[in-house]
Amino acid sequence: MKYPFLILLLLSFFYPSFVIAETPSSPDQLAQAIDSIMKKTRTKGVAVAMIDGNGKVWSYTSGLADTRANKTISEKTQFRIGSISKMFVAMSVLKLIEQNKLSLDDTLASVAPEIEFKNRWEKQKPITVAHLIEHTTGWDAPHFPELAHNSAAPISTLDALALHPHSRVSRWVPGSRTAYNNIGPVVAAYIVEKLSGMSFEKFVRQSFLTPLSMSDTDYFYTDNYKNNAAVLYRGNQQQPYAHIAYRASGAMNSNLTDMTSFARFLLTRKNQLESGILTTKSFDMMERPYSSLAVQAGLELGYGLGTTMFHHNGFLYYGHEGAMRGANSLIAYQKELQMAHVIMTNSESAAVAEIHQLLAEYETQNTLKKPLKHERQATQDELALSGFYRLINPVSKRSEFLQGLLPWQLEVTSLQAWIKPLLGGNKRELIFSSAAGFKQNTTGMVALISGQDPLAGKVLHYGPQTFKQVSSLRAYLPIVILALWLVSALISLIFLFIWIPRRLLNKLDKGATIQVRSWPLAGVIALALLAITLMNANNSLQPFMLTGTVSFHSLVIMLMTLVFASTSLYSGHILFKNRKEKMNRFVYWHSALLSLSSICLTFYLAYYGMIGLRLWT
Repeated sequence: MKYPFLILLLLSFFYPSFVIAETPSSPDQLAQAIDSIMKKTRTKGVAVAMIDGNGKVWSYTSGLADTRANKTISEKTQFRIGSISKMFVAMSVLKLIEQNKLSLDDTLASVAPEIEFKNRWEKQKPITVAHLIEHTTGWDAPHFPELAHNSAAPISTLDALALHPHSRVSRWVPGSRTAYNNIGPVVAAYIVEKLSGMSFEKFVRQSFLTPLSMSDTDYFYTDNYKNNAAVLYRGNQQQPYAHIAYRASGAMNSNLTDMTSFARFLLTRKNQLESGILTTKSFDMMERPYSSLAVQAGLELGYGLGTTMFHHNGFLYYGHEGAMRGANSLIAYQKELQMAHVIMTNSESAAVAEIHQLLAEYETQNTLKKPLKHERQATQDELALSGFYRLINPVSKRSEFLQGLLPWQLEVTSLQAWIKPLLGGNKRELIFSSAAGFKQNTTGMVALISGQDPLAGKVLHYGPQTFKQVSSLRAYLPIVILALWLVSALISLIFLFIWIPRRLLNKLDKGATIQVRSWPLAGVIALALLAITLMNANNSLQPFMLTGTVSFHSLVIMLMTLVFASTSLYSGHILFKNRKEKMNRFVYWHSALLSLSSICLTFYLAYYGMIGLRLWT
């Protein structure tokens, strides 16, 4: 399962993108490069396999499964593979469709009316089975109380869905936008249980794991897992085994031997018709976006049914990644090259992403594709698309405030087109498609297309992201205000160590000068305490228990947002009240800048519901 969006965002700043200095030309060099990545990212252990279309396997294990016991990684070491589990949800749904027990267009309300959810467009646009597994329900990411559940034993799928149904509210018309979601697949898994008459885990074992000889793959804390598990690490801190309530979305455990079998099956699909595992038609449906408005408009890149798309050197890979506390994993296969690979680690680091890039480079190095050229000239409507854009389909509603600070820029001329984040990131070159939209200049797949959103009007769909055009003022102003606040807050903290000693030595008068300095600074200290509290919770063994329930940490978080807002507003009153008092004018205007930017930040955060934040609701 995925971490909350904010944590992933912070991690992305600490782990920059991987640049391959020199592509390995042999398996030995590949192993050395993997070890170098492990050392650089401080990853404890890794298991890697690369499979070709003839069934030939190259595997490599390195590092430790348990640093205290000095236990090494082997092909039988059990890893937690996180969201790769979602592929089995999609396969299970498609299996029922093959058995004529279900349709992707069946509505959730008709097949499972007992599941609580809210969709104010249900009459016009009901939530369907397809929406559940292609991330287009519009539901919010799991709320902290859902993640805080930590039973000593597994609970049923239906009981898990009853824990906190408040996140199952469609924020936009289902199918109109895409937002990665961990809950939709769990609801789909419950539908599988209901229609098959058995537990989801039993259905997966009977339909897929047993036919594929994946005997060491399971969803539970079995004796096999206990005896062969790779200990999970965040840095050097061991992580406990968590009985994930939403098992179908991310609780699967497996080893390299079993995952190699699964990757070979995805790649070659040998005997799937004869064995009855899954038909070619079902595979094809898994590998492409199905029902969203963007797909109907011509978009080709995005989430498939339980699958993710990757691309490297012009080649499109299918598969999925998995991330959870103390573990990362990835499975990817490329049909044209007939190559697949599996990566599993027991550390929370950038190693999996970097090893994936390394393996993809190794697999494609002898068949590089030339960048594609424009298929036509830009239209006037496309030229008018140039400008700044804001993401309007965040994974989590609580992360929505960040999108105003992370705008994108699209540039379209008669000669070129590209899109990139306004702050950082490389330009992603696009070419004009012979039909509608823009293609990647590497894969030749339509990656960006304009569309009409039922709520937002004219939008851009770029892969799974949906953007709304904004003015240059709206793109830059929040960033400028935040930058001014950060600079003035830093100066204020530096000056704190100057004027407090002076005040203690009676070299600084009481009154206006102290008030002008201290009230804006109080807001800075409040946000600093908020950040420290969040980091402390995140570094604990049970972060969601500390934030998703009424606790010291969650109360401090709520209180500090209120303190920041109140002190920011009051500092404005103090600055206005003392505007004519005699004092160092630099001190006054610096405090005024900090106060004004704090007030702007307060209104910005309040607009997105971040003031008085109660994470336990």
